[in-house]
Formats: sequence, structure tokens, C-alpha cells
Amino acid sequence: RRSNTSGELRREMRSVNAQVARLQEKLVENPSLRSAIDGLKETSSALERELMQGSEVFAALKQELSVAKVVGVLEPGEAFVDILPLPASQFDTSYTYMAFVLKAGATSFQEVVLGEGDVLDEAFSMYQSYTTNPSKDPSLYGGVCHAMYWSKLDSVLTDVHTVYLSPDGVYAKMNAGVFYD
Repeated sequence: RRSNTSGELRREMRSVNAQVARLQEKLVENPSLRSAIDGLKETSSALERELMQGSEVFAALKQELSVAKVVGVLEPGEAFVDILPLPASQFDTSYTYMAFVLKAGATSFQEVVLGEGDVLDEAFSMYQSYTTNPSKDPSLYGGVCHAMYWSKLDSVLTDVHTVYLSPDGVYAKMNAGVFYD
């Protein structure tokens, strides 16, 4: 049975996140803990969603957004990047990751094809491998993540110093810091 007040939800979420942190410290010695960690992360995400649903601030944010509203709050040098996995067709299981970029002063999104879903999903397994075995050279790893996941956005974001990222799919499962080169 779930807690029903925001304070109880926050406490429960902190407890679950603390369990994840403790297990991740032991993961190097015991890789079989991965499934327990993944289950706790799912629980934490569910608690966060439940907490957000009861939030007055979140309810206010659920309003209809338009390009003009988003661009209206962006300062020069800022961009909003929404990344989505989009199906090739309604009858196909393949999909492509797309980025929709809005910059200050824009009148429409710039669309950037980031790559095929199966390729980026497979590269995600390298990311997971690195996070469970961090003894590998981190500079090499960061370059791989940048090349695979972010490099196609470089030309669109040349004049941008702040990115507001709305990731989905594997992008939402990764630390956004690894996209930076």
C-alpha cells in the first residue's frame, strides 16, 4: 500500500534512493545486484510520478504549451531540446530518435535525426557496462557517448551555452553529462 501524503512519499522515495546508492556501491563486487537496483529505480520513478501528480506546481505545468510560450522564456544562448523515439510507421516496430530544438527567437522547431533506435539502444548497453565497471578509461567513454548520442546536435547548438533537455527513451536513462564532449 502506497503512502498518500507528499511528506510520506518523499520519505519513501529517499529511502528507496538510499537503497539504490548502497547497492550500487556493492555492484562492482556483485554484478547480480543489477536486477535489484533496476527494480528499486522503477519503484523510485513510480513514487516520483505519484508525488508529481499531487503537486500543485506540477498541475500548473500541465498547461498547453506552444512554440511561442517556450521561446518566450528562453534567453539568448539558451535552447530547449526535446528528444523522442518516433516509430517508422504504425505497422513497424522500428523507430528513430529525433530531437526537436527551440532556441530564443525561433518561430519553429529545428528537427534533428539522432539515429536508429536499435543502434542507440545497443550503444546504451555499453553505457551500462561502463557504469558497472568504471575502471575503463572515462575520457574514451565520454567521447563515445558524445559521438553516438549528441554529436548530431552540435551544429544546431553552436551558439548555445544552456540546454534545457527533455529526454525520452535511452536518453532518459543516461546521465546527460556524458553527452558533453
